[in-house]
Amino acid sequence: MRHRNGRGQQAPDGQRVMAKQNRKWRHHFVPEMLLKRFTDEKGLLHYIDRVGNVRRPANIPRNLGYHRDFYFLEDKENGNVVEDAFAKLEAKASPIIDKVIETRSVPNDKDDWLTLMNCVAMQAVRVPSTKHVIARPIHREREIIADMIRHDPRLYKRNVHMIGIDSETVPYDEFLAMTDEEVIAPLSNDEFFLYSMSMAKPVLESINQRLWTVVNSDKPGEHFVVSDDPVVLYWSDGIHRRLPPGYGHQNADVTFPLSSEVALILTYPEFKIRGDGVRHQVARTNSKTISGSNQFVAARDESFICYTRDGIVKLSALTRPPAIPPLTI
Repeated sequence: MRHRNGRGQQAPDGQRVMAKQNRKWRHHFVPEMLLKRFTDEKGLLHYIDRVGNVRRPANIPRNLGYHRDFYFLEDKENGNVVEDAFAKLEAKASPIIDKVIETRSVPNDKDDWLTLMNCVAMQAVRVPSTKHVIARPIHREREIIADMIRHDPRLYKRNVHMIGIDSETVPYDEFLAMTDEEVIAPLSNDEFFLYSMSMAKPVLESINQRLWTVVNSDKPGEHFVVSDDPVVLYWSDGIHRRLPPGYGHQNADVTFPLSSEVALILTYPEFKIRGDGVRHQVARTNSKTISGSNQFVAARDESFICYTRDGIVKLSALTRPPAIPPLTI
């Protein structure tokens, strides 16, 4: 029998029953409390499935932005510990976000400010796209190690633990008979949590140094959209480059829609919204949100504004790829 660092071990029956009873399986990587701020008067989200760019029937926030057991830690006594921690942060941040939406300004209170910053930083790294970013190089590293071991049995006992296999219980011949899917373990939730929290630290440091601008739009038809990855970093000059910017880049801004009417824009240099600037920022933020999405784009209405090569357009389907213009016009 194959063993992966204790991951196949069974808990006593009583513990399994208790874990099953208390287990939270619907893990929202985009909090319900955020999604609810983009619903229509019936509490529904009108959304586009980004996998095939197909519009789906309107749905409630509870049914979007989650994966089953997305944060569950199998090896912990309380596997819900990450989900519980996010739930506490969301509960603390929700009234602060309400106040930002009401006052159209960021918090003055130090504790509220820290909570909001943590909420933004956590939202930036807790999503499936971050999991994929973390998993790719780790999976490739494990492929290389497995390939080296297959071609040199002398490496087996010293190195096979690096891909999560116990050489004492899995003979080399059995290892050679395994498929890549059996040999190369997918990224575990424990690994995802550890790496994503490491990524959150520089994000937090960056957004703490940035200037925060609250953009408000009350015009009908000019509302913000939300997605499976709502915190988006992009080049402020609008020039597409081969590689995306890092959070430390001065020439890059962060957008985070908080509701249908309000969004945050985080920059290093100060900028002012003039003239038709609000419409521009709504369309630009929506374009960034759509470009950063992988699973869904949702809003209070089927139609929304964003940028394409033709400028600002009103869309109800993603038939054209969005364009991201410069931050200022």
